[in-house]
Amino acid sequence: MANTFGVHAVFYYYELEHLMVNLCHYIHNAAVNREAVFLSLDPDLLKRLHYFLKVNGIPTEGVMSHSMNELLECLRRSGSKGVHEKICNLASSVTSAGYQGIRWICQPFFFLEETPREEIYHFEKDLGEALIGTNCSFLCAYDFGVVVNSDARHIEILQDSLLTHEMILNKFTLQKCDEVLKVK
Repeated sequence: MANTFGVHAVFYYYELEHLMVNLCHYIHNAAVNREAVFLSLDPDLLKRLHYFLKVNGIPTEGVMSHSMNELLECLRRSGSKGVHEKICNLASSVTSAGYQGIRWICQPFFFLEETPREEIYHFEKDLGEALIGTNCSFLCAYDFGVVVNSDARHIEILQDSLLTHEMILNKFTLQKCDEVLKVK
């Protein structure tokens, strides 16, 4: 997978195996490109992912857990400009450690569970703007199974996600959302 920096992508998965296969491939590519990987995932999912990485021989040296709280606070205080500055600072710290930048993988339903839908929408929308010109990319992983078996709020958030991401992880590659989903 070529340079992903500045990209705000989405990945819709159904079932744990679908997620693990795709994340292992995505993280393997990050290791090949010498990119750090920040994970903002449910703790149980994080443990399982580390297990899958280990079993599949994928290096975990640059893979680390990172909270989304800092970015949410920056957004609340300073909008996308504050998020951009925070991302640039984080990217600078990993580049000084020898990495090319950051591939950040997050699970929005996990870290935004108590957050109003409007704030989620604005966070996702502003995140795309904040990533421009940075050595960081975001992959937001949405569990389609949770949505299918969930309330209207989760379904609305999923629908919003179609509008706030420029790219989608599909068949192990990043592709433009409107081309894959035929959305105009």
